Amino acid sequence: MGFLRTIVFLVVVFGPGMAMASELPINEMPMYGGGVPELPGKIAATTSFVATMLAEHGTRENAARAKISRGWRYIALGDLPAAMRHFNQAYLLDPEQGEAYTGMAVVVMSRDQNKAESDALFRRAVLSSKHTTDIFLNYGRFLLRDKRFEEGERQLATGLSIDPDAFSLRFLRAGALAQMGMRSRASEEFRIACEASKQPRTELEEIYAEPYAETCASLN
Repeated sequence: MGFLRTIVFLVVVFGPGMAMASELPINEMPMYGGGVPELPGKIAATTSFVATMLAEHGTRENAARAKISRGWRYIALGDLPAAMRHFNQAYLLDPEQGEAYTGMAVVVMSRDQNKAESDALFRRAVLSSKHTTDIFLNYGRFLLRDKRFEEGERQLATGLSIDPDAFSLRFLRAGALAQMGMRSRASEEFRIACEASKQPRTELEEIYAEPYAETCASLN
């Protein structure tokens, strides 16, 4: 699913704005508008929801992961309201799941064109205790698109410290280094990424490697 999330991010993150946050229902605002939906009149519904998720998935963490996966599927379908509702539910179940905030950031950037809020959500994802490389991949891409190359390079390097074989991160980091004037390091990073991309671990990694195949072949 990780590379699907990255591909989805490329498609939607700079799409047309769709709604003002002030017009949205609370469950379509990031983190329920900045609060926790355990308010008078909603405590019973929240308790029931959590109980149902625990019965189905065993733990709050597993339930949150399931909701995050569902959120990405809805983004792929272009249903941003449903995606945000699922990312919010993941946040409610397990607030330390960094990828929930990443999903919210992608929705906010696509729907509202709000760079500042999207950036804040990415930062919250980075500070969470439960990381995936997708967090650093998507945040790094966001920063590079905003021409914040040094910040983007740092995020991509952090992701590589988690998974050194994540060639998607390396390809992006090579681009960041080139933009920073570090041509030699960029070339070496690209070479390493090309070597790693020869043995993709999943079908989605194969899809991600394809655009680089011709350039990688020219290095041989």
